[in-house]
Amino acid sequence: MEIDALSRVAHRWPDARIIVAHCGAPAVEATLALLRSTRSVYADLTPVTAMLAPITRTSIAGLERRVLFGTDAPNVAVSIEDAIAHIRMLELAPGDEAAVLGSTAEQLLARN
Repeated sequence: MEIDALSRVAHRWPDARIIVAHCGAPAVEATLALLRSTRSVYADLTPVTAMLAPITRTSIAGLERRVLFGTDAPNVAVSIEDAIAHIRMLELAPGDEAAVLGSTAEQLLARN
């Protein structure tokens, strides 16, 4: 499983910033477990074809600042609006929602 390989890399180089595409779909639970066991691994929520990442408020609790909004629009059947609505339906705290929708990505890009 590719998540196992990512886990080995993340644990060997704990400061390496790694972003797991598509929240590791179909291994979403394993991906979220990897985020919980590391400090520099993130996951994006880019849809896979017509499927949004199957996350819930509970499944990402405590990881809100390590989950990034993503989209492959217009190359997937999920519109940007639907992907954003999916995040908003989680009813995260305002700061956590803002983190998922952009501020965490901005911080990652700003780090030297």
